[in-house]
Amino acid sequence: MGCKGRTIFKIFFVLALFLQSCSNTRFLKGDNTLLKKNKLNISLSAEARKQIKQLDVNTDLEYYLSLLPVQKSNKKAAKLFKLSLSIYNTFYKDTCGSFRHWIYSKLGEEPVLFDKSLLSKSQNKINGYLVNRGFLNATVTDSFYTVKKRTTVEYNINPGKLFIVDSIYFPTITNGVSKLLNDFKEGSMLKVGMPLDGDVADAERNRLCNEMKNWGYYKFKPQFIYYQIDTTGKNGKVSVHFKLVIPQADEQDRYFLKNVFVDMDADQYELENKSNDDTTIYNNHVFTFDDYYVKPEVLDECLFVFKNDKYSYQDINYTAQRLSDLGLFQFVGTSFKQIAPDTLNCFIRLTPVKKQQISPTIEINNIENNIGNALSLYYLNRNFDHRATQMKFNLDGGLQIPVFKSDSLIYNFNASLNFAAPRLILPFKLKNVSRRLAPVTRFSLSTKYIQQTSVYSLLTYNFTYGFEFHNSSRQSHLLNPVSVSMVKVPYLSPSFQQRLDADPFLKQSFSDQLIGGITYVGTFTDQNEKDKINTYYLRAIGELSGPVTYGLFKTFDALGVNTAKDEEGHYTVSGLNFSTYLKADADFH
Repeated sequence: MGCKGRTIFKIFFVLALFLQSCSNTRFLKGDNTLLKKNKLNISLSAEARKQIKQLDVNTDLEYYLSLLPVQKSNKKAAKLFKLSLSIYNTFYKDTCGSFRHWIYSKLGEEPVLFDKSLLSKSQNKINGYLVNRGFLNATVTDSFYTVKKRTTVEYNINPGKLFIVDSIYFPTITNGVSKLLNDFKEGSMLKVGMPLDGDVADAERNRLCNEMKNWGYYKFKPQFIYYQIDTTGKNGKVSVHFKLVIPQADEQDRYFLKNVFVDMDADQYELENKSNDDTTIYNNHVFTFDDYYVKPEVLDECLFVFKNDKYSYQDINYTAQRLSDLGLFQFVGTSFKQIAPDTLNCFIRLTPVKKQQISPTIEINNIENNIGNALSLYYLNRNFDHRATQMKFNLDGGLQIPVFKSDSLIYNFNASLNFAAPRLILPFKLKNVSRRLAPVTRFSLSTKYIQQTSVYSLLTYNFTYGFEFHNSSRQSHLLNPVSVSMVKVPYLSPSFQQRLDADPFLKQSFSDQLIGGITYVGTFTDQNEKDKINTYYLRAIGELSGPVTYGLFKTFDALGVNTAKDEEGHYTVSGLNFSTYLKADADFH
């Protein structure tokens, strides 16, 4: 810690001591007392501790229970002083607009006055949490005591035994709905041998409901499924019984789609698509539009609901997600209208964002005793070819002006152009490419020029051509079959050259070079799934540079074709040596 940091810390410490010396209870009126703290006395048996450890259950029970009391004492700064409370009491004034009011309202914290009537509510929350986590016989009592107008609340908690699931039963098969529910039990989130957990049981109920909706049961609701816990004759074990409330007749029907309407420039508050002047039909989807236009074949690739198909909750959500991923719409809405006992019309409403965006920026700053300024221009066109292709152009330049005469001017210039198209762009045509791969083709071209006058100049070029695939919420892939970077050093001063010769690592950054190769990045995760208790994340990166180019040169040599080489016999491209390497990296948690 520097001198300045130590000085600030000392001032803070002295201020804290001064404010803390002022009693935080002196403003209390009548029988009011200040809540000092909540104290949790947890009596966890040795058997329960062993169970928790063996089952790999989160053992930080005290932390989660400490979050449950309705009333919590005032916060402590650095876990030492209730500084915010002291500021409030010191500067409180019942008038608005003054500096004192700003200090206590922004920096202070109002005192938490003990309220006895809230104890039972806190007790019920703690008990409910424990029961929901499988401690079915948990008991919670509360007490409190007051010393000098400061009240401490004690919660005496006995979780008891942790109950384990030993059997799971699905509804008895009496009709098509109950039979289908039994077909879904293989993917159950509730497993035999795991601790009883109400959140997992609720998630399983929602999963079953969604599975029913994916099979066309449009009117099926989670309320149609409930579960019962049976502990009869079991020692620390439970049976979970899922039951079915018999829905009404129309709620047991499977629904099918008659027509699918897509409005490209809808009002997000409309319930149905409006009658527009222009209508076109593509792949049995009805597209309507006024001013905003995207070619129907592009939007059709994002649609997973089709005429005469059964209703599917999963396909509806995936359609909305794919349309949102285009980056063209600020709102994507879906609605349905029943037109027959088992038939629906589907309405997809798209509210477009502004097609073009221009953002100029001017910056002035201080960089290492130099005065710096920068000017940048950003341009975005989200749909410049009516095929949802996004074009981004960025141009910026900067100048560092020396404050001292010994320094020299440093100026830089950057330009980049990027294209992203929601389709595969290849020199050949691929057949039967699944639309669920969600392919995106990306082109990127950039250049950067840096010069420090009378010292050096550096010029770089980068070009990337690649593809992204998002074939599910768990997987995404980035493949750049072409990735080229070129560095040119037009000028080095003699003195700077001597510095580079003495520093080989720095010299590598100021040498002509060519890097070309293939890059792959794969991401595998289930963190986006809401009902997951335990999740994983894996990111794998691989880079290959040089072997293909080197192999081509070797082939040319074997065929007797002249190839370019430098003085040391290394192959060159346009007079530049090219890098050869293989790199792999992974991150898992």
